[in-house]
Amino acid sequence: MKILLLLSLVIFLLSAVPVSQAADYYVSPTGTVLWSSCTNIASPCSISTANANVQAGDTVYLRGGTYLISSSGIDPKNTGTEANPITFTNYNGENVIFNYTGSSISDYAVNLNSEC
Repeated sequence: MKILLLLSLVIFLLSAVPVSQAADYYVSPTGTVLWSSCTNIASPCSISTANANVQAGDTVYLRGGTYLISSSGIDPKNTGTEANPITFTNYNGENVIFNYTGSSISDYAVNLNSEC
């Protein structure tokens, strides 16, 4: 009886833990939509929106074009894991350019801070 009660408690606790699903997101130099809407290639968000929201296991596709960078390029707030990395990649071979012209920063276009 105690084993059944303990097993029921474990199952209940595991079912209460939210499970994050990895997803694909789209970014463009002119993207403006919310994070929840940029899972469709036709409605991309900005790179700063992606940096603020991307989670372990997610893939962010950068649409071609010139990204005018005033604070940071690719600099996700969250970290991935060895099993579930965060991936930023260009979409379908499109050319991605980071332009810092006129920016007061000069340190990086991509910030990799691995905790794996």
